[in-house]
Amino acid sequence: MPRKGSVPKREVIPDPLHGSELVTKFINAIMLDGKRGIAEAIMYEALAAAEERTGIKAVELLDQAMIPLRRA
Repeated sequence: MPRKGSVPKREVIPDPLHGSELVTKFINAIMLDGKRGIAEAIMYEALAAAEERTGIKAVELLDQAMIPLRRA
């Protein structure tokens, strides 16, 4: 709680490979000790494997997986 007014929310920059803010949020959640490169490698490998198995684009698959988890 800052003394000098409210703190503005920071914008989430879309990830450079897929252009998705959701992927960036997942990468930030995976990231430990500021190791963004390792977190990106893990996320991109997982998305590539899922896309290869299902035949659906990775970002669309991630969006479909998140629908039941969102608030109504």
